[in-house]
Amino acid sequence: MSFSVCICKRQTLDAHPLADFVTTYFENQEIPVCVNIFHGIKNISIFAEKKTIDILLIDLYFVSKEIVTETITFIKHLLELQPHMQIIFMTKPEKYTSELYHISHAYCLLYPLCNENLSDALSIAEKNVLQKRPKTILVKSLRAVMRIHIDDILYVEKDKRKITIHTKKEDIDSYMPIETLLEKLDNRFLHCHKSFIVNMETVEKFERRRFYCQNDVVIPISQLRYSQTKEDFLSYTMLKKV
Repeated sequence: MSFSVCICKRQTLDAHPLADFVTTYFENQEIPVCVNIFHGIKNISIFAEKKTIDILLIDLYFVSKEIVTETITFIKHLLELQPHMQIIFMTKPEKYTSELYHISHAYCLLYPLCNENLSDALSIAEKNVLQKRPKTILVKSLRAVMRIHIDDILYVEKDKRKITIHTKKEDIDSYMPIETLLEKLDNRFLHCHKSFIVNMETVEKFERRRFYCQNDVVIPISQLRYSQTKEDFLSYTMLKKV
């Protein structure tokens, strides 16, 4: 687990002590962190299109109502790219405004920045990120070590020693034991056959020892695992309705 933090300040030199504080905060928790400093909000957009941003600390300037509106609109755009991203605003007490409520944020720090408040803000943002961040697992494929979003996995198929992880984007081949992969997944995934794991979120029909899933995928259920599979599937379905 690591964190990506971006700092956006009008004066980039002022951002370096803040970056050092953020780095120390996460290092004290033995969490790897990458801190990037930006001058101006528009420079962050290109970064956000390619890389993850977990926490954004950003100065909010109230030079005019138009600039405030433009800034908030831009941050909303960033949140579309990074839905789990946590915003920490930094502003002067006399400039605090209800405009901030137009966008969801973890904290609003008032200048002069206080280390205690900054630690509180990072703590809240960190917890929110961990709750909202898409869960991922590392898989050693035949070509490289890859990070896969669990939500993207449709089903897993085993053929002799090789497994194929079918995702929304691509199929990934690996020699990881299917039991090892199952330990990394959550309760959405059901080992219904010695050669198959199914994401129950994709199941459209359960009939005659088969799961009929999205995209016309049919997953067999072994006779040996049928009773337990049926029980687990019904339990999962009932819990979702609660």
